[in-house]
Amino acid sequence: MKAIVHKQVFAQVKVLVDTGLKDVIETLNKIPNVWTFESCEGGIDQTSDIWLCCGFPNSNNDKATFEFARRLYVMLIKAGCNIGVSLEWHCGATISPHILLCFPKVQSKSVVSALKDALVSDAFAHHSSNENRSYK
Repeated sequence: MKAIVHKQVFAQVKVLVDTGLKDVIETLNKIPNVWTFESCEGGIDQTSDIWLCCGFPNSNNDKATFEFARRLYVMLIKAGCNIGVSLEWHCGATISPHILLCFPKVQSKSVVSALKDALVSDAFAHHSSNENRSYK
């Protein structure tokens, strides 16, 4: 049986997230064509981890995702955040690569503030060019 591919668009949904990451996740999800799909607040002596994607499945967006991750890292470092950003490619994933954002949970407010400043300054505007594009 052949799978049917339907056009898909972003929708606002409600999900359960760790309390300490709620504001960071909501702010990240305001960046065009970026969405989070997994997170953990972390415990004492652990980092907060947020997994996110940039772009659309099967859109050959590796270069754009790398550039977004690099700009995200530089922007957060300049804002004084102790941050780690890495990219991972997963075998069989329809979206590649995945971005992992890590930071000490005590810096959540600083991360949110820096992300909001970037949104106000339209620093992520070029990521909206693929918005509402069909998944293939």
